[in-house]
Amino acid sequence: MFIDILITANLAISLYIFFAAMFTKNFEKFLRVFPSIFIGGVVFRMVLNLFITSRILSHSGTGAIIEAVGGFVTGGDSFAGSVVFAVFILTAHIVVIIGAMRISAVMGKQSNTDLHKSVNACMRFAIAEILVLFITIAVNFIAGALLHPAIEIYGFTGAAADLAPIVVGSGICMSWLAIMSLFGAGMFATRVVTKARENAGV
Repeated sequence: MFIDILITANLAISLYIFFAAMFTKNFEKFLRVFPSIFIGGVVFRMVLNLFITSRILSHSGTGAIIEAVGGFVTGGDSFAGSVVFAVFILTAHIVVIIGAMRISAVMGKQSNTDLHKSVNACMRFAIAEILVLFITIAVNFIAGALLHPAIEIYGFTGAAADLAPIVVGSGICMSWLAIMSLFGAGMFATRVVTKARENAGV
């Protein structure tokens, strides 16, 4: 399905950022393309997230990847799966936001102003992406349940439980891709700072 192709393409971008940030040796060259690739990936994920939301609200198919991930996490128990999902989302993104703030603070103390500006811009986009993700998850659960064809039979709780695997699957897919990119950005910034300190003999 089209959504599966888009998720796979986004995974490729996230993996590129992650491995390039981990193993690149030409910092100056990578620094020139890093912000564009990172922000492009963020925008891509935000658009994909909104597209998935529209599919959920219209009760159309969301693709095999999302359904497989959601089915695995919920494991037949929508309530327990949703709790695990909520804990994962909150913990992971709190760590990401704190890490982003820490990286930005460290960059501000370095002489590499280009890197500082690039990382700051990337982190702002990443935090905006996290906020959009939280909003779309809430909309998917609440509005999706209210618009569910079976709400008159099963009620709001039953409709929400029926939607849980799809909402959980989409949330985890989008979160994992975002976290992978952010981790790569953090590793790249850390490597640049470490290299600068080694060159300065600190």
